[in-house]
Amino acid sequence: MNRSSKPAKKILKVSLSSLRICSPPSSDGYKKPQPKSLRVKGARAPGGQTGHKGHTLEFAANPDHLVVHPATICSCGYD
Repeated sequence: MNRSSKPAKKILKVSLSSLRICSPPSSDGYKKPQPKSLRVKGARAPGGQTGHKGHTLEFAANPDHLVVHPATICSCGYD
């Protein structure tokens, strides 16, 4: 096997995809190209301001009142 036949096979394989010729996409098989995002990364860092503590509701050990929401329809079929 000579070395020139291997690159020729790759070029032939790339040229047979439906992106380059007028054939239906179903002829490509199951291997589809990965989607490419058109969004560009911003310059700012994600998240809130540094040093800001934030406000989170904590779990109450002794709640003032308790509301029970019973299931009206069971997915397993029992009442």
